[in-house]
Amino acid sequence: MSEINSEITNDIERYFVQQAQLYGADFYFSNKAIDFETMSSSSNVKKIEILTQVAAQCHACVSCGLARKRKQVVFGSGNEKANLMCVFGNPGSEEDQSGYFGVGAQGSLVSKILKAIEFESNEIYQTSVVKCAPPNNRDSHVDERVKCMPYLLQQIDMIKPRFLLVFGEIAAQTILKSEKTLSQLRGSAHSIHNGIYVIVTHHPGVLLRNNDLKRETWADVQTLRSLYDEKIGDKGKFKHHK
Repeated sequence: MSEINSEITNDIERYFVQQAQLYGADFYFSNKAIDFETMSSSSNVKKIEILTQVAAQCHACVSCGLARKRKQVVFGSGNEKANLMCVFGNPGSEEDQSGYFGVGAQGSLVSKILKAIEFESNEIYQTSVVKCAPPNNRDSHVDERVKCMPYLLQQIDMIKPRFLLVFGEIAAQTILKSEKTLSQLRGSAHSIHNGIYVIVTHHPGVLLRNNDLKRETWADVQTLRSLYDEKIGDKGKFKHHK
């Protein structure tokens, strides 16, 4: 597993360099966050423009075999100023059909989970590590995640969420660059990219198959809401319903 993670890291670094050579610095994600405030007096407009450009590049992407079988790219959508970004491993067949997250039984469940901690859909941004749905609902392959990671990192760098709510083991391991299992990654807040807090929980598809795990996800999102209130505190008092 350590060799695989090292390979992922090295491949991502090589891919970033390649993209910088092909597209210039606008596409290249560095360890230093881009300061969009200095790029335009209307920074949020500029941010949306650049995000739209990255989305266009993603929609035209043919870097891996998923491009041949997708119906469409599911880049991500929501509030570009969101403090909370929800990240999944990859789109499913319903997202592949619609082009959006938040559809079908899984999307409905995620909406209910977020509403339980008083987050509405217009307060969040939803996306995934891999932007195309793998065939037959299989897990994404390592090379597919490597090729798609620059898009996610650009989204994080532009939207600048304070919190990531990450659904599922593959997404969590990829974002945190960890070999730990989901159960090991749950239960505490992680920190990446200069102070973005990451909370890991079960994938909605797993929750639909195993109702008992919903209790653990409820604990996870309560941890998220408590930390959100501590660090941001712009949503009023939260009633911790059991």
